Amino acid sequence: MPTKKQPTTTKRLPFLRCFIHTPWETFNGLLVNGSHFKINIVALNSPSFIHDVYLFMMHFNLKVNEALDLL
Repeated sequence: MPTKKQPTTTKRLPFLRCFIHTPWETFNGLLVNGSHFKINIVALNSPSFIHDVYLFMMHFNLKVNEALDLL
């Protein structure tokens, strides 16, 4: 079972609800906050990842779906 220091993911919350006696009010808040956290991470991470891939492609003069020939 997770301790208070270990974060739980949104997928595990319904499963853990069967074993941990938490009030339903807390469970709904954890579920909503977990979903919002994941959405925010994706919203912040995706543009920087796409930008980095674009810079990598420009540096090596790659086109879309083209791979580096390392041999």
